[in-house]
Amino acid sequence: MTFLRTLPVLVLALGLAACDTADPEPEAALVTVDVVAFEAFGNCESSTNPGDFQFQVALVDAGNNVISSTDFPTGLPYGTHPSASGGAVGLYAFNPRQRRAVDGLVSAERARDVNGTFGVRFSGMEWDTQTTRDARFDDVQQIRSHPFEDGLFQRVAGEQSIVIGTTSDCRVELEYRLTIQ
Repeated sequence: MTFLRTLPVLVLALGLAACDTADPEPEAALVTVDVVAFEAFGNCESSTNPGDFQFQVALVDAGNNVISSTDFPTGLPYGTHPSASGGAVGLYAFNPRQRRAVDGLVSAERARDVNGTFGVRFSGMEWDTQTTRDARFDDVQQIRSHPFEDGLFQRVAGEQSIVIGTTSDCRVELEYRLTIQ
């Protein structure tokens, strides 16, 4: 008799479970940009005067909205001259064809579906004075897109690079590695 009393509850529970036919949420992917180096092809200055640079590397969504970012040099907010921040951190000084290895990570979780499409945005500026940026390299940026297609994020294998700047005497390259877990 106890079984007969619990039978309606059991049937109701099985019926509710059968109604849940929605697909489970796709597992999120951890996207990590390992910033390796910056290389100045041209330093936006004369050959005897190094350029004074700062950069930002960001993960952006499909609409180019920032998800996560890291500023370089570390400790200096992007768009701020060291003199305005107490001068604790200086800018990167580059001569033409100079490369600087750096250590920095940018990471964020992304859905493993078309909504998880992301890009790596590289931004930079070169300061002429404490208050003036070089007009040729004033918050210049480039984005490399990594869409989610055919069940995978695209263009993620191997070393990656993005070049910013429009003239040969004022261009910098970001070298990075991208991992998806």
